[in-house]
Amino acid sequence: ALQYGGLAKTALCVGGVGGIGAGGAALDARHATFTIANSRNPAPTAASDCNQGTEPVNRYPLVVEQQDGTAVVGGLFLSRVPQAWEWRATYCNSAAITFQEAPNGVVDGVRITGAWDAIRAGRGSPNLTIANSWISNVRDDTVEDDFLQPATIRDVLIDGAFQGFSVKPRKDSPTEDASDRSIILSGVLLRLREYAYKDGRRFGALLKSDQRAPRARVTNSIVAVAYEGGETYPQFWATSWAKLSQSSNNLFLWLSDAPIPATMPLPPASFRVLRGQAARDAWARAERNWIDCHPKLARLATDPRSAPGACVADTWGGFTR
Repeated sequence: ALQYGGLAKTALCVGGVGGIGAGGAALDARHATFTIANSRNPAPTAASDCNQGTEPVNRYPLVVEQQDGTAVVGGLFLSRVPQAWEWRATYCNSAAITFQEAPNGVVDGVRITGAWDAIRAGRGSPNLTIANSWISNVRDDTVEDDFLQPATIRDVLIDGAFQGFSVKPRKDSPTEDASDRSIILSGVLLRLREYAYKDGRRFGALLKSDQRAPRARVTNSIVAVAYEGGETYPQFWATSWAKLSQSSNNLFLWLSDAPIPATMPLPPASFRVLRGQAARDAWARAERNWIDCHPKLARLATDPRSAPGACVADTWGGFTR
């Protein structure tokens, strides 16, 4: 079953599209626009949180349920998720795309901005693949995989997120150790940014995880931090690095001129660390290259256009295979 809200001009096709989703179904959303709306008021506070108000909500605009091998192809997901307000007051659970009891799903060629969670692999949805997609300003988790299922994220630009990839069940969850499974990140550009949290600012980590999490294989990827003086989660950074089973040709970019806090664990030697202007220049080159290498994606009106002739393959932003 496919459920969708805020949807226009979408065709549901049976069978694979472009060689993906074979044996299942494909939702061709290349001309569709969805709205993500998690809050009943545009400025949630402790006194009047995201459940209070009269604004319409659309917390789960696209849900794939009880379907094996479904591909979501294309789609523009726009935001009415408050970005400037405190995290707890804004926390009304939501995800742009959700897979529930839907194994072997594919997300290909989507543009998502301003989601709470961008993409969620719910219970019974192992082997999700996310590829060739542009995600920005994620208020919580870019990908939530808290049932610790294997997944692959490749050739994805994430330009601004509170957390990278969540593989952390609740502390009281009976979820068993998943260290024999893998999360694969290949050709991923991830920029973490700060958001309001309690009385200050905070940014997340590559993996929001604990010792039960799957191991991670990270290649040809960039992790960048837009530090503005806020706090982070040292324990998540520690498990991010401890859970690496394979890592090569990666960059860690500290985009600030301020020093990296002494409490924040640094990546292993498989990540080249750049700071300050050198880091900002490296991110700008990689982001521009990714955009040039992906001319067919849907765009926001404010998104830069692609220059396909300027695409440089087999470097950051151009690892498209």
